[in-house]
Amino acid sequence: MEKMLSTNNARKMAGIPLRRKKDKRKRVYTRNRADEDIEAFLDYVEGKWDER
Repeated sequence: MEKMLSTNNARKMAGIPLRRKKDKRKRVYTRNRADEDIEAFLDYVEGKWDER
């Protein structure tokens, strides 16, 4: 059974890639397709896409 390397320092000493923290700022750029679909449907129901 392999050793459990929980800290980055232990991983570094063993030559295993370090654990990286996720960049919280990137979350702003991700799209939520479900929200977009719901908003588009609500716009359609409210008549924002009616022919003028």
